[in-house]
Amino acid sequence: MDNKINEIEKINLQNDEDLVLLENYISTLPLNKELLIALFNLLERYPNFNFGEPGRVIHLMERYENNIYAPLLFDSLKRKPTKYTLWMLNRYLNSIPEEEQKEGIDLLKEIVAKDSNPEIVDEAIFFLQDYL
Repeated sequence: MDNKINEIEKINLQNDEDLVLLENYISTLPLNKELLIALFNLLERYPNFNFGEPGRVIHLMERYENNIYAPLLFDSLKRKPTKYTLWMLNRYLNSIPEEEQKEGIDLLKEIVAKDSNPEIVDEAIFFLQDYL
């Protein structure tokens, strides 16, 4: 499995054809934590790439159980927030009870306060408005 995950780490996304190849490749892999980590790393490496709205990659990632998905999503947002991971956080927060949203809301506030990318800050503010 490590070799298959390494292939994801080596992918160079340049266009829609590359995305289709990636989507087809990951659809053959078992859903496990290593795959999810590799996909979050991919989102971080290609923050401006169009994966779709939300796209097959994001849909696959969101199929994981919250106890695996949420900590890895939060870790990714702490390392390098992207428009996709912010969007995924908003979708995650909308799917859980209000009393469980605090950690995600606090993370949005932290991104607004500390991130230097104005587009990311604006996106975080946009989503944060739903929870204030």
